[in-house]
Amino acid sequence: MMDIKTPDGRMSLFMQAFIDEMYALDGSRRASDSIRHRKSRQITVGMPPFGTVRNAEGHLIPSSAGASKLSAGGWRGGESGGEDSVERAVWRRYHDAARRVRKLYAENKGGYRRIAKSLTRERWAFRDRWGTPRLFSSDNVRRIVASWRESFETARRAAIAVLRQQLANLLDLYKNAVITAAEFYRDRSDRERKIAYW
Repeated sequence: MMDIKTPDGRMSLFMQAFIDEMYALDGSRRASDSIRHRKSRQITVGMPPFGTVRNAEGHLIPSSAGASKLSAGGWRGGESGGEDSVERAVWRRYHDAARRVRKLYAENKGGYRRIAKSLTRERWAFRDRWGTPRLFSSDNVRRIVASWRESFETARRAAIAVLRQQLANLLDLYKNAVITAAEFYRDRSDRERKIAYW
């Protein structure tokens, strides 16, 4: 036991606290460096977004998992799809469900709750972290939108680039269409001469 009433005890306590602080700081730096390295190689960190899985290299790919809404009620989840002939259930992949959420959100089709209700009417299923299919909730929609924020930003930047290019094309057309007053009157006199000729 350390006696902190003496100068030696206080010095030992300060040294131990300093070493503990350095150990925690080193662990934090290593974790940050690992995340930075993985992101530089375009490898995701943390739980994959809904509808995706990691391949062997650590990159995200669409998940083959999905669910069927059974006619008797409930859901049947799994890895393979297709029509269930007995139950007449339609198989839908989770990745397609995430794509549908992003499309509705990008089209501004209401808030999270309205999108969740729309997905429920369309018989889309959400997979919780334990792999169980269930109905969409507004929190599920919010999580999907938040986890796909980077893809939304990429799509938004691409759309802005297309709009800028279209604007530049329109400005070029406008510049080529604008003529000086002298050209206008010269062309007008040419037109009047042609009209008088006929």
